[in-house]
Amino acid sequence: MTDIFENSGRIRADIAPESIQPDRRAAFAALVSAQAECDQAEANEQAAVERVEDCVRIYNEAEAHVPRQTITELVKETFNLT
Repeated sequence: MTDIFENSGRIRADIAPESIQPDRRAAFAALVSAQAECDQAEANEQAAVERVEDCVRIYNEAEAHVPRQTITELVKETFNLT
């Protein structure tokens, strides 16, 4: 009987389906497909995390360049005291 798992617990996708017992081939194919979809979902999640990190970095850099008014400057501007 062929062991379908690697030492890490992942499904061995390199196994020829013919080496799997006929009554278990559909389940094996479903496991291989599910693992591939999980791998893709994890890659998509990592890419999204990286995009969010980039956006936060860009926002923080932009915000650091925004001039800040003191409360005194803001009051003077509000009441046209300048």
